[in-house]
Amino acid sequence: MAARRWFLFGLAGVGWGVLALLAGRRAFGAPIWAGVMISTAIGMVIGSLVQPRFEQAGIRGRALWSLAGVYGSAIVFGIAAGVGDVVLRSGAHPMAALGAGILTVLWGVTLTGFFLFLWPLAYGTHRLVEWAANEQGPG
Repeated sequence: MAARRWFLFGLAGVGWGVLALLAGRRAFGAPIWAGVMISTAIGMVIGSLVQPRFEQAGIRGRALWSLAGVYGSAIVFGIAAGVGDVVLRSGAHPMAALGAGILTVLWGVTLTGFFLFLWPLAYGTHRLVEWAANEQGPG
């Protein structure tokens, strides 16, 4: 995969990390910073897994891959927030903190209907990465 794609995945991860911070700071508190700190890595992992499949799919497939990316990154973000909870609260049981982090994210994304906002945003992010990665630039 070209360096430009990795850069775009990381940049998208940063943007999504900022969005997660704005949307979830009240639900998570301080442990959210663990997820925000690795948001670049989350963007690179999810981007490298989802983007090639997104680009090969038709319109319905692209929509489904976008949704898979939303939930995949949400789960990884929840794991990171759970690790942050364990680190910040010495009395937290590790498995309980990880489970709580994942459930908090899934609850926030699904039951509040926030995925209805995130899903088209993810689709747009994948399209933007596809366009920017294939752009030849000046010259």
